[in-house]
Amino acid sequence: MKEINGIEQLDEFILENIENSAVICVYFGAKGCGPCNQLKKKLSESDTTEIMPKLVVGYLDIENKLNDDLINRYNIESLPTIVFIKLDNTKVIQVSRIEGYDFTKLKLEYDNYLN
Repeated sequence: MKEINGIEQLDEFILENIENSAVICVYFGAKGCGPCNQLKKKLSESDTTEIMPKLVVGYLDIENKLNDDLINRYNIESLPTIVFIKLDNTKVIQVSRIEGYDFTKLKLEYDNYLN
C-alpha cells in the first residue's frame, strides 16, 4: 500500500502500475476511523496479497489537505471508500467503488476487474 498525497502522486502511482496489468484501487480513509484502520490492516495482510496478487492500493488520508481536490473529484462522502480505476488512453476512469468496510465485495470487484 502506497500513501498518496495529492494529484501528482496519484498520477505517478497510476502510471507506475498501469503497465504491469495491476488492479489499481484508490483507498480513502482517515486515521481516526475504526473501519478505515481495520480495512487498511486487512489490505496489508499476507492472506490478502495471496488471494489478490495483482491488487495495488493507493491510500489517501482525507485529513491531508493535499488530497482535498481528489476527495471532491471522487465525490467521497463516507469512509472508508475504495475506488477501482483504469486508464483509458490518457483518461482515468472509475470502474467501480465500495463505500464502507466490505471485504467480500472488494474481492468480487477485484475478480470483475480482471475479467
